[in-house]
Amino acid sequence: MSGAQLTVNFMLSGMLILPPVYFFQTRSPAAATSLSVFRPEVALRPQPPLPSLDQLKKIDRVIIATYLTKKGDTFWQLAKNLHFSREDNDTVRSSNSLDFGFFSEATLLKLPNHKGTLYDVTKPEDIHSICQGYMLGKRFGHAYEEQVLAANGFPPPRLNEPEHRFEPGTVLFLPEVYKPFGFPIPVPGKIRISSGFGRRRHPVLGIVREHKGIDIPKPYGTIVRASLKGVVTYAGWMGGYGNMVEIRHVKRRGNELRTFYTRYGHLSAILVHEGQSVGFTTIIGKVGSTGISTGPHLHFEVRDANGRAIPPQ
Repeated sequence: MSGAQLTVNFMLSGMLILPPVYFFQTRSPAAATSLSVFRPEVALRPQPPLPSLDQLKKIDRVIIATYLTKKGDTFWQLAKNLHFSREDNDTVRSSNSLDFGFFSEATLLKLPNHKGTLYDVTKPEDIHSICQGYMLGKRFGHAYEEQVLAANGFPPPRLNEPEHRFEPGTVLFLPEVYKPFGFPIPVPGKIRISSGFGRRRHPVLGIVREHKGIDIPKPYGTIVRASLKGVVTYAGWMGGYGNMVEIRHVKRRGNELRTFYTRYGHLSAILVHEGQSVGFTTIIGKVGSTGISTGPHLHFEVRDANGRAIPPQ
């Protein structure tokens, strides 16, 4: 066989060998790991049209779909388009730390296909300390910890081994639990909203203007509690609000601190003073009809750090 024939045969053999080698390289353990549930940003890259969570929930394993918001998107529009149930709403809001139903353009939302929340590890933590931050973890202990590990593809821990700590940047899915978000309604019992957030005809003045909170009718003297812990920044009379209390709240989301203010208007009595620290259970006043009001109710309002009014509901 001539040297030229040997060269041609060698090149042909190489062409036959290269594709299988390339295949095994791309299917290496490292490549497979990059598609683990712990990498939600690459676990599923849905392209428009995005499948509804109803479709994704038919899959047993945890899948994290993603959606890049566009200008003008709101959470409530997204929930309608993707057929969110109430549990889906809570799961998505908790997983993305959405206190309210709006977000900036080009926000990457993570959409788990099962009830629960995504948990971002910001410091080295073990599974026990993570789960103890939730009621199910405290109640069921090791059983819930195993459930979390299984949902995320980890084998059960061996009790005779040192505790495994997750490194910062790890994302875990915690089944059946939520992180706290939003602002709880500050009056007891069932509620009815007599006037919602947004443009309306004022019931007393008769002019159309923005209503910057929600009105909740309650009997005169009903107790009003702080919606979340914070510091009282105002307590006294303020024009149409009548007797009003304002509280500053600082909420942590990972390494970020966010400041919000809540206002409680038309009170019959104010039971706190400026500069006072209050907790979630602190009674700050009582429902009344002071200021510009048609009857006993609580005007509840939320504002961001820049003073912009936000829909409390």
